[in-house]
Amino acid sequence: MNLTKFVIANGTNISFDYSSFERAVKIGVRFSDNINDISVLPLPEYQKSVKDKRRIGVSIVTGK
Repeated sequence: MNLTKFVIANGTNISFDYSSFERAVKIGVRFSDNINDISVLPLPEYQKSVKDKRRIGVSIVTGK
């Protein structure tokens, strides 16, 4: 996610749109978790590990 997309600049007033950011994070987490559900892995042990631990990653970037 690009954090600059959530910055609201209105003249000299600058703020961060936390509600839009929260929605985007929820969607990103849900998407990443769904990928775990549909992934096909070569060994049953890998599949069990993915389902048990539910590891995901959502990247945060700043800038354009």
